[in-house]
Amino acid sequence: TDGRLEERARSLNTRLFGARLRWNSIAYAEQGRRWGSCTYTAGVIRISSRAARLPSWVLDYLLVHELAHLEHADHGPAFWELVMRYPLTERARGYLMAIDHGFGEGGEEEI
Repeated sequence: TDGRLEERARSLNTRLFGARLRWNSIAYAEQGRRWGSCTYTAGVIRISSRAARLPSWVLDYLLVHELAHLEHADHGPAFWELVMRYPLTERARGYLMAIDHGFGEGGEEEI
């Protein structure tokens, strides 16, 4: 639920960002190929509704990624320094890459 996302985001904000981040809205949304988005000027974070079926540690990575955009709009070194505070970043990125690129010969299996 959106409430669960908000709760997870608050916990991650405290653990990884010193509770300094502020946002106006965090919710699931239909997003074609994207896993998440952040409109940092408005403080609006959207996580793909497809992500609701992912393991919690992957969902946490998606939240950390979008939360980091509240401080850095781009994907530069300072952004990745924040994201890498989440200890399962590399594993979660690999998991998402496998889903995005499919499995097996046809590369057609996606969630």
